[in-house]
Amino acid sequence: MDIKRKATFTAFCGVSSASGEPAVTSQSKSGLLLASVAALASGMILMARREQVVRAFPASAGAYAAIGLPINLRGLELRNVRSKLLNDGGQKVLTIEGDIANITPNGGKVPDIQVSVRNSAGLVIYTWNSPAPKSELSSGESIYFRARLAAPPAEANDVKLQFAEAEPIVRKAIK
Repeated sequence: MDIKRKATFTAFCGVSSASGEPAVTSQSKSGLLLASVAALASGMILMARREQVVRAFPASAGAYAAIGLPINLRGLELRNVRSKLLNDGGQKVLTIEGDIANITPNGGKVPDIQVSVRNSAGLVIYTWNSPAPKSELSSGESIYFRARLAAPPAEANDVKLQFAEAEPIVRKAIK
C-alpha cells in the first residue's frame, strides 16, 4: 500500500499507523463526553417530567412502574380493598369494598370503578362499572365504596379494580 493510500485509510478508519490501535483523539473524547451529557440530561428530564411523558405516551407508565416510579395521573388511590363471596337469600353475591382517596393537593372528580372478575389463569371473564359513591373528593378526602355482583361466574378466582375511563373510547367498525 502506498503512503498516500495508507494515510487515507488510517484517517478514515481511525487507526494509528504505528500500532494499528484505535486512534483516541480529542475530537472522539469530546464526542463521547457530549453524548454522555446528552444521555444524562435526557434521563433527568424523563424523570422530572414523567407525568407529562405518561400523559403523552400512556404506554410508558409500565416502564416507570418497573423501575419503582409508578405514575398516578388521576391523583386517586383505591385503598383497603377486600372482596367476599356472600350468600344472600340462597344466592351467591360477590362484594368488593374499600376506600377511594384523593392524594392531590386539589379537589377532583371521581370516576366510576371498573371491576373485572378473572379466572385462575388471570383472564377477565366478566367486567362491569360500579358508580362512584361521590362525584368529587376534596384534597386528602377519602370515601368508602362497595360494588356487588349477584351470581358471579363459577370460575371466578379474583377481581381487578381500576378507575373507569373518564370518556369511553368508541370506535366504529371499518367496512
